[in-house]
Amino acid sequence: VMDEVMGRANAAYNEMHNLGYTPVVTGEITCRYISPAPLLETLYAYGRVDSVDGRKRFTSGEVVTEDGRVLVKCKGVFFQVDYIPNDDGHEAGRNIKRYYGDDEVLPEF
Repeated sequence: VMDEVMGRANAAYNEMHNLGYTPVVTGEITCRYISPAPLLETLYAYGRVDSVDGRKRFTSGEVVTEDGRVLVKCKGVFFQVDYIPNDDGHEAGRNIKRYYGDDEVLPEF
């Protein structure tokens, strides 16, 4: 769920900054589970882009109850990738490794 929510936050970021279609892929997501989810209650998931460093997008989000109690906190790094049409006409990203090295560290919670 949080991969999708934070990915959509990146799409909203693109729209807000007039970037057009700028695909991103998930590099890493870390979630901290704070409290069990209550059964049969509505939950809300939120995501946001906190900062951008070149092609890297540092994104965070949380899952909360209707009364605002935080159940899950997540941090993620997404990467803007090249817009490349596949043979079948669909878009794809490539060369993720050149944007994401083993020495990357997520921001602290």
